[in-house]
Amino acid sequence: MQFRLLPFIRQSGITLGLALSSFTALSQSKPTKDAVAIYHFTTSRDYSYDYALGVGNAVEAGVLKSNRFRVVERNRFGLIKEEDKFKEANTTELVSKAGKLGAKIIITGHVTGVSRGNVVNSSNVATGNEYVDISLSFKLVDVASGEIVKSEIVRGEGKGKNYAEAAQYAYVSISDIIRAHIGAYLPQRFKYMSTVSTGTKKRGEYLDKFKIWGGSDDGLQINDVVDIYSVSYLTNPNTNQKVEEKQSLGKANVLEINSGSTATCRMIDGPRNGVAILQAIKNSADNLVIEYKGNWYEKRTLLDILGQ
Repeated sequence: MQFRLLPFIRQSGITLGLALSSFTALSQSKPTKDAVAIYHFTTSRDYSYDYALGVGNAVEAGVLKSNRFRVVERNRFGLIKEEDKFKEANTTELVSKAGKLGAKIIITGHVTGVSRGNVVNSSNVATGNEYVDISLSFKLVDVASGEIVKSEIVRGEGKGKNYAEAAQYAYVSISDIIRAHIGAYLPQRFKYMSTVSTGTKKRGEYLDKFKIWGGSDDGLQINDVVDIYSVSYLTNPNTNQKVEEKQSLGKANVLEINSGSTATCRMIDGPRNGVAILQAIKNSADNLVIEYKGNWYEKRTLLDILGQ
């Protein structure tokens, strides 16, 4: 029996080779994501280790869901010893290990306080809901320098129909705060795409809605806040180095995620700031920079945050 596949393969070799080359080129053109290492969260001996696990899980899930980073999971550091669960992590010891795992930054957290109870109204009458407040000592460590670039006490507050729901709200609240700190340390930049709508007032036409070259693939979410700048470049005569100067023009919130690489934004206080931004677009849209630093416009519901 003779097969006739070989001639077909020969005739298609160039096409197949081109297709494979194109696929390889596309794969290689994708930017490499920064790696974030999340170490085991710990807690004071005054509180259950379950709180450290709950916050750690929420932060890890939040960073993963943001789609901005490659996450070095806690289990890559090995199991945490029982005595280490109740003391703050030694960041100096973690830097070497994180560096070998390819991480750019390390996140550590230590639960310092927990309170829970019944929610009461203004008349001090129980509403039937419960609350959970968790305080966390949070650190962000730059692996290359070993420097602690962020060290904050953050607080997560949660209310719900029962303890489990209130605790989940508190965990996710802390996750959002830490995501904001990461965004502030590693801001993202996007380019202006197009104007969607404008408004008018006495001073003239102002920018209302616009689209940017950034979307779900960049970790943007609805209600994230972006800062809008006009940038110019100078040359320092003393060093001959290029210097970027930024002029803040206003802020906008992400209204809609249109694709993996596009999103629609709406000006915050458009009538006040949108006139100058619209003029900047008309002058030279290339000089407009949109930055995301980890902030959000309004509190999301738990279902929004969890993506359900």
